[in-house]
Amino acid sequence: MKTYIHSPKKMRGAATVIVAVLLLIVIGIALAVALQSASSNFSDVDSQSNTADALYLAESAIERALYRASTNIICTSLGPDPAVGDYALGRGTFAVTSATVVSASLCDVNVIGTVGLSQRKLHARIQYNPGMPIDEPFPNLADFTTHWPTEVLTQNKGLSRYVAANCPAATCVNTVAGSGSFYAETDVANPGGAFTGYRERLLAVPISTGATGLNINYYVGFMKTKISGNPLKNIAAIDLVDSTLGISDNVWQDATTSAGWQYINGLPKAMPANRTYDRIHIRYDMQEALNGSPGRQVTMNVDDIRITKVGANVALVTWTELVP
Repeated sequence: MKTYIHSPKKMRGAATVIVAVLLLIVIGIALAVALQSASSNFSDVDSQSNTADALYLAESAIERALYRASTNIICTSLGPDPAVGDYALGRGTFAVTSATVVSASLCDVNVIGTVGLSQRKLHARIQYNPGMPIDEPFPNLADFTTHWPTEVLTQNKGLSRYVAANCPAATCVNTVAGSGSFYAETDVANPGGAFTGYRERLLAVPISTGATGLNINYYVGFMKTKISGNPLKNIAAIDLVDSTLGISDNVWQDATTSAGWQYINGLPKAMPANRTYDRIHIRYDMQEALNGSPGRQVTMNVDDIRITKVGANVALVTWTELVP
């Protein structure tokens, strides 16, 4: 019978190996936990970065809505923008998701900014300058009857009124669906007949030009027709009136005798100093050809009159974040 005697030295070596293996296992577990924690921290930092960037993009959407409003885009046309999809910027995208009319001068827009899986949604209120702009889309007959009741004529062979036809949206960016336009025509039964005068509207808030004058932008949609022959004239104009001083200053005028729908985007125009405009006129000076038989009628439509102060058209009233 053989007897094995374990050497203390060998036993100590085996214990060392076991301890080393256990130590490696512990270190491996510690490294795994550390890597997981670091990965989680990096993920948290990345998520926070995406969330912050998404907010900046949502604010960019508000800035775009403000810019478009300042170029005389009406409230309901501010959103959705774009009509399909989102605008790309940097690492993400943004969009104006909706726009709602609050009042004649206030517009609410909802916007969104997106980076990866992070989204920020904001609600903003935009104010179109009170008292300016003058915005006349001729929404309906009742509004026309209320606000444009006064007509002054110097030649009466014709008539002016509201009609349901309006400037097409493809031409006039501020066209309101279902609205109409101002219409004037010469009397078809009077060859060579003239129709001259103006329609007047009182301004809810007078416009003061101050001691140095006032720069304005103006926008007008119009169309003119002639039935046979060449009319002597078919002049359409927009004037601002200071009734206290008895002064009328022209804003826009067109003397073409026939034209399909056009939308005039007026360059900045300097209005004289020390005026307080309290009325606006649509002025017309029309005359048929003198020769020929009856039926040489001349007509005009005027629509979407808009006048704004240069450089001070809109303002951001407030914005808040929408809770997801």
